[in-house]
Amino acid sequence: MPFRLTYRPALDGLRGVAILGVFAHHAQVPYLRGGFIGVDIFFVLSGFLITALLLQEADETGRISLRSFYIRRALRLFPALAVLLGAFVLFPRVFGMTRADAAMASGAAAFYVSNWVRAFDLLDLEALSHTWSLAIEEQFYLLWPPVVALLVVLGVRRKWLILVAVAGIAEATVMRVVLWHGAESWRRLSNGLDTRLDGLLIGALAALVLASLSSLDVLRRRAFRVVVVAAALTLVTVLHSGRAAAPPMYFGVGSLVSLCAALVLIGTFAADSRIGSLLEFGPLVWIGRISYGLYLWHYPVIAGVFENHRLARLGVDPAWWIPIQIAASLAVATGSFYLLERPMLRFKQRFGSRVSGGPEGVGTALAEPRSRYRTSPA
Repeated sequence: MPFRLTYRPALDGLRGVAILGVFAHHAQVPYLRGGFIGVDIFFVLSGFLITALLLQEADETGRISLRSFYIRRALRLFPALAVLLGAFVLFPRVFGMTRADAAMASGAAAFYVSNWVRAFDLLDLEALSHTWSLAIEEQFYLLWPPVVALLVVLGVRRKWLILVAVAGIAEATVMRVVLWHGAESWRRLSNGLDTRLDGLLIGALAALVLASLSSLDVLRRRAFRVVVVAAALTLVTVLHSGRAAAPPMYFGVGSLVSLCAALVLIGTFAADSRIGSLLEFGPLVWIGRISYGLYLWHYPVIAGVFENHRLARLGVDPAWWIPIQIAASLAVATGSFYLLERPMLRFKQRFGSRVSGGPEGVGTALAEPRSRYRTSPA
């Protein structure tokens, strides 16, 4: 049967792997030095989900409602972020910041320009530094959905969307080469939308490829399974060793990391996917469901509230630092999900896509738990 995006626990599981990798990287967990690739996985997931849902809406309604799309994005993403930023403005000392610095950093995060602030070293965002990736995703949302919607309106064949995605991937790769001037250019390369666009568009390309298949049976072929396993092992190797972390290596093979993530993602859609079954591990799926709140709060906890030097001054045994940071991050993220995010998800359904039998809405890989894949009301 042809590809159709319905709820798949494996995607929440993959999201769980991504957020655990990011947490491990920031908490400096031994043997997981490459946890930074969690952001690349998030980018791939986001590009994939957005594109798949936009195409599905176009197929079933003949149009794409950008107005509803952006309302859903605002309702899903901003309330939880606003609570975080409000905490920084009201209680800056808790996060180890001055009131002025917290206000400026919160402003950059609120307007989704943190990535450019970091790229040009305009301000030390401190415990809000992690919002750079949210900014990149939001900027992508301003560009890609209108492109898809325009081509739908013009009745252009989807092969042109594939060409646009490939061109964007090539652009990001070329920009990383052009802008590389030694280690001092690392911030520009790692934070610019133009230099990180490939991960998002590789995800979009994965959705376009799946949508072009007349049947998903091809995913069950032995050759493809071998490729998916090799991709997964590559990700595990990088996650463990962090070998791709050193510039310019990472920015030379960054697209390869995203490609491996996309192959694993596609592999979960096979009828009897082994990798899909592994990713459906219950606790991993649950972590994926609360991943947006966990992403928002984990770094303020690690770099602010329970920063290592603070814990040391309190006389806390170093062996307890990471467990305390994990527990605090999970507690706040769980509260954010059940008290704020889930109620907003229910409200957001009023602006749901008119895709019958399709997912509830379009959204970021960081932000959409199980309910995002349910059928929405008309």
